[in-house]
Amino acid sequence: MQENDSQCNCEKVSVSQYSPGIIEDDEILIRQIYSPIHIDKETGKVNSTAFIDAQDKGMSVNRKTYTSLEELNKKVEYKLKLDQERGKDRHFLGVIYANCENVRSIKTNDNLKAFCVYSTLHVYLVQFISYFLA
Repeated sequence: MQENDSQCNCEKVSVSQYSPGIIEDDEILIRQIYSPIHIDKETGKVNSTAFIDAQDKGMSVNRKTYTSLEELNKKVEYKLKLDQERGKDRHFLGVIYANCENVRSIKTNDNLKAFCVYSTLHVYLVQFISYFLA
């Protein structure tokens, strides 16, 4: 978490030489969803656990413009293999698409930006940093 950047200045610059550049507001972000951890057992809908990593360690998602279906499938296979090796029984359900501007517009109870969205080391990865997740 980068509490020293509550205005998300990191969004305005390229933070890595390997990044294709800043993430524009009109870009589509992709989050992988796994069962049972990301699904509410009672409603069957995606729950906040799908985004909880942003609260304490940052959360990776994909930039649709830079991610092929083949790449996404490889990431899913790799994650499921890791989970299986760790004794976690998880299944891939699908993805959620979000417009970057909509994510950036989410506010905390104190009316601060809830998420910073910026590109990191990999061409297709985005880092969400959450300052407060209600």
